Amino acid sequence: MMNKPFTLDDVVEAIIVEEKEPAYEAMNRWIARYPHFKAELVSFFGTWGIQSEQPEERQAIDSESLASRGVSYALSLIDKRDAAQSILDCARAASLSVEQLATRTRLDDSILQKLNRRLITDVPRECIRRLAMAVGKTCEYVGNLILGAPVLADVRYKAKTKPVAKQEDFATAVRFSSLPADIKQDWLNIVAAEKPDPADH
Repeated sequence: MMNKPFTLDDVVEAIIVEEKEPAYEAMNRWIARYPHFKAELVSFFGTWGIQSEQPEERQAIDSESLASRGVSYALSLIDKRDAAQSILDCARAASLSVEQLATRTRLDDSILQKLNRRLITDVPRECIRRLAMAVGKTCEYVGNLILGAPVLADVRYKAKTKPVAKQEDFATAVRFSSLPADIKQDWLNIVAAEKPDPADH
């Protein structure tokens, strides 16, 4: 005999039994268990969160308004959970366009896109410092976003083998960029200045 699939009502009843309050962690747990009910669970936890913040002797509240506020509350929780995963996410969160970020850091779109996908190695500390200043994060935070294993573009491939993203060093990325010659030279000087001297070893 097949088990009857869980309905949304079953899930909500289980939440009411198991959870004492509409905690952020609780919402994540239930969404992980029942991802197909994500939108409904966001709305439910949001509405519950708003209701729990109201005084005991509250006046009648317009239910449509409450639902709308509940969804906003829940979406803000989702925003916390889906924190910035890339340097361009950070820029968007700081209300910066790619062009504005490029201007502030003296980089171009091609370099920023490559940094966003971790396709550049040997990124100078000065580059990380400028990015961190522009998006209002620490150098360590930005370093974790742009350094490490490459991030593949979100596209579907028909090939049987997974494509490998090619990395290049920062100096090469600068040379092939659309930056003006003087800015390219400034970056190449920075790269050279930051390279450890073999005599120091």
